[in-house]
Amino acid sequence: MECFRKLSEAKNRNEITAMHPELFDIYRKFVENLENARPEELIVRRVLGTLEHSRRSLEASAVREYEKLGIKVMPGMTLEFLVVDSKRKIVKLRDFGNFDRSYYLRLLEKAWKEIEFVFRPIS
Repeated sequence: MECFRKLSEAKNRNEITAMHPELFDIYRKFVENLENARPEELIVRRVLGTLEHSRRSLEASAVREYEKLGIKVMPGMTLEFLVVDSKRKIVKLRDFGNFDRSYYLRLLEKAWKEIEFVFRPIS
């Protein structure tokens, strides 16, 4: 979000282009600091669509965790969870400890790609 806020300050294409080094430094800072991030800063928030418990997804795992706590989940509810192991679809709702660093690194890379395209030359 920090990069998007910075981009919103640009008044034209030249100002956007000039921001590339600064924005890349912001991205790199987040990548470098991921190792020491507090789990609370990495909470994933997703609005629940349908109640599909059988799907093997992070959202389905979160639904099961909410239900274990006796919390009834409904479509439209915002789920909050920490990804502990994305390959095995393990999430935690509380008592955070370790988190799946590779998952969060992929999220950062995906976010950077959302921004990086603005620096490509116009053809």
